[in-house]
Amino acid sequence: MPIDPRGMIVTLATMVLAALPLCANAATLPIEGSYGNELGCQLARSGEYNPVEGVELLTPSEISTAVTLCSFDEVKPAPGNRYEVSMTCASEGSGPEDNSKDKAEISGTATAGYAVRFADGTTWGPLKKC
Repeated sequence: MPIDPRGMIVTLATMVLAALPLCANAATLPIEGSYGNELGCQLARSGEYNPVEGVELLTPSEISTAVTLCSFDEVKPAPGNRYEVSMTCASEGSGPEDNSKDKAEISGTATAGYAVRFADGTTWGPLKKC
């Protein structure tokens, strides 16, 4: 039975496209799911934006408030269940040219919850599993 080269090309193209997400070097924490305060967990469950002050949400790849989203650029393990995170932050209503760099230390465990200490001294937590 002859092999149709068009079928092979489609199959190869499908495999390459499927592998593209694996090639991305996204910085992630080794945590499963979302962790937050009450308002942060409401956001995680609903996925609906609510501009209420006090939202604190931690996922494997980002930190969110009601008006700011910080995506992790680099995650470095540190002693004592800690991670040093470099991130890029965007605020509601701002364009990419207004993005800023920030750093945070994330510590804790899934059982006890996670604390986030930002470079400016602001602290969140403990953020519990949503």
